[in-house]
Parts: sequence; structure tokens; C-alpha cells
Amino acid sequence: MSDPWTEWWEQTQLRFALLTVPAVQVQILALAVALLAALAMERFLDRTRGGWMGSSHLRAVIWAAKFPLLALVYGYVVLAIFSVTGRASYLLGRLVTVFWYIAGYMVLAEVVMLVMPPGQARRIVRRVLLPLLAVVSVLHILGLLEPLRQWLSQWTLTLGTSTIDGASIVLAIGAMLLFWLVARLGHDLLLDALLPRTQTDPLLSRSAATFVQFAIIVAGFWVALSLLGLELSNLTLVVSALTVGIGFGLQDVIKNLVGGLILLSERYVRPDQPFLISGHSGIVERIGLRSTLLRSADGTRVIIPNADLVVEKVSDLSSQRRVEIRIGVSREADPRRVEELLLELAMAHPHVVSDPAPTVVFQGFGQSTHDFVLYCFVAERPQLEPTASALRYALVETFCQHQIEVPGPQIGVSLRQDAQTRQLPGGREAGAGVGDVSRDTRAGSTDADPPPAAPR
Repeated sequence: MSDPWTEWWEQTQLRFALLTVPAVQVQILALAVALLAALAMERFLDRTRGGWMGSSHLRAVIWAAKFPLLALVYGYVVLAIFSVTGRASYLLGRLVTVFWYIAGYMVLAEVVMLVMPPGQARRIVRRVLLPLLAVVSVLHILGLLEPLRQWLSQWTLTLGTSTIDGASIVLAIGAMLLFWLVARLGHDLLLDALLPRTQTDPLLSRSAATFVQFAIIVAGFWVALSLLGLELSNLTLVVSALTVGIGFGLQDVIKNLVGGLILLSERYVRPDQPFLISGHSGIVERIGLRSTLLRSADGTRVIIPNADLVVEKVSDLSSQRRVEIRIGVSREADPRRVEELLLELAMAHPHVVSDPAPTVVFQGFGQSTHDFVLYCFVAERPQLEPTASALRYALVETFCQHQIEVPGPQIGVSLRQDAQTRQLPGGREAGAGVGDVSRDTRAGSTDADPPPAAPR
């Protein structure tokens, strides 16, 4: 096993032996000229930004890295000139390549500032990204990155038939962090730039952006596994084997995730709209990855799995505007007069619309009533319950004024006295029990009253 540090030291000594003071001065001067040209172009772009740049998050990220990108362009032009003229350019090439790391730092810093709270973002930039940039730049200039990679590759971890080295683990962690930042940026980009142009509901847009963020993170996890050197075919077999063991525990989660995707694609269930779902009625507040949040009329928040919204019946109450009032009146009342009074009450209410017009249906004959149903419509659904309540109040007052009786349910009770009697202490006779007494509720008397005294 070769020692990468010894090889690096030998190559470094050889390069320093070939360097001369005039050659170093020429390379540094050429780099200064490239940086001045990049600075002049940056100032020109700043003056003309308002006419073509815009203010989206993606453009802001690209704009943050404009100077190192311009320095790379002019630096590679200078390197091409040095290569054509046969001049030494090792130090110049090292210094120009550093701007790749500076551009990556500027992009990551801008993404962090966009997707995180300002205080937390500044701490991450100062304590993580800036020291990381300094360390990587110094290692690159000194030529230590390649020996470091070779040294990490010597540390291996064996998992079954796969061998993972330290360099692959570092790359996998970096890929996961990068995809996580891209997922956060994509989430904000969809909410602020793309979905508003499609006139999508804001709450529905938030759910769609969350699904996109989740998909990017899953893709990053898959890429990280590939960087670790794991064969995807073997990984698929492992996942399939695990699915057999834990599939029964995860199948509900997967069904809910797929159900959420179906809800977002079909767009039948929308946030801020009333629905009847699994016996619960209320306003849909949010459609998440696994469940939907429903706020009922009494303020209770009901969490409903997304799979239930796909396989069960869901009633859309957003267009429900019909008021239905059932009432039974005495058979002595004139049915036509009752119909006229009900229509007058409905048309007199300010929330009842004229199209469609209120209607009254003579539904049938009860045991002692004529049964009617009043149908009318209101302009907006929030007026449904208040209008129904107001119409019931007005109905009671109007029927009282016109002496129209609204009979309640009648219950008949029959109590009887058994023919057989028993002897009580003291020589008195009584029935077998209290339940044997028969009472006539219509006459207001009972069969159990004592008989009149015999004449003397």
C-alpha cells in the first residue's frame, strides 16, 4: 500500500524547484488582470440587472455567484493564452480553480439564507460554510486534496459483498446535504415563483411543494447509496426482502402517501372547503404527506389518513345551499293556506334567493297531521344554519297568529285491573299489583276507584 503523503511531498518539492520568481510574478499579474476584467463585467451587469434579471429565488442564487463565475471565465482565457505561449501556469491554474469552491460557497450561502431563518442562516454560514471554504481552498492550493482522498480510500468497510471506503462516505454525506438544500430551495421556488403563475390554490400549492421536497430528498438518498458503491440491483433485493418482513407495518404509510399524491393530482378535495369525510364534516385545513387535517364545526381538528379519502365516500359540502324544514300541522288546517304561509315566510327572508324559487311539498299524512316540507336556497353556505333557525322562529310565530296547530306525538297508556284479587292483612282485598290498575285517560277516572257505599 503506497503512502500518499510521501508522494505528495516529493511532487511538491519538484514543483517548487521548477518555480522561478519571474514566472510567479507573471502568473500573479495575469490573475490580477483576469480579476479586474471580472470586476468590470460585474459592475456592468449590476447596472443593467433591472431590465432582465427579475427577483425569483433561482435567479438570486445565480446572481450571488456571478463574480467567481466571471473570474473563472477570464481565468480560463488567461490559462489558454499561457498554454499556447508555452509559459508555466501551475500556480495560476491552482489559483483559478479555487474560484470553483468560492462559487459553490456563494451558491450554498445564498440558498441557506433563502430557506432558513436569518439568524440561523448567518450562524451556519459563519460557523460551517466559511471555515469549510477556507480549509478546502488551502488544501487545494497545496495540492493536498488528492492525497487526502487516497488516504481516506484506504479505510474500508465491508458490508456483505460490498466494500465502502472513507472517501465514498464523505461524498455520500455531502450529496445528502446538497440534495437537502436543493429540496428546501425547490420547495420555496415552487411556492413563490412557479405555482402562483398557475393560479393554484395557496394551501394546495403548499401540499404540492411538500411532496416535491420529499421526492428530492428521496432522490438524494438514492444517489448517496450509489456513491457508497452499493449496487442498486442488490439494494433492490435487500429492500424487497425487508418489505416482506415489515411490509405489513409500512403498507398503511405507503397507502397514505400514494393517497396524498392522488388527492393532489385529482384536486377534488381542496383546502378551505367543507367536506364530509369518514362521518366527520368540517373544513379541510391542510393536505399533508400522510394525512389530511379537518376542522369540524365545534373547532375540533380531525386527522384523517389520506387512504380513507381515496377508498371511502367523500361528500363535497361546498355547494350545499338548500334549507329543508319539515313540519306537521293539524288535519283541521287548510293545506293550501299552510302552503301559502310557508312560501311567504321563505320569500320574506333576506338570505333566501329567488332562483331557484322556494317550494313546498305536501309530503303525506301522519297519524294525526298533514306533513309538509319547505325547500329554499341561500346565496352562501355559511348562511345555511342561521337562515334555517330564523325560518323556524318565524314559522312558530306565524302559525300561532293564524291559529294553526302543530300537534305533538300522542301516546296512549292503558292500565288494567286483574280479575283475581288477593287478601291483604286486615281483611282487605287488593289486586295482584300496582301494574294491574286500569286507567281511562280520556275520562280522567280509573277502574280502581272504590265503589259507592251501600245505603243503610
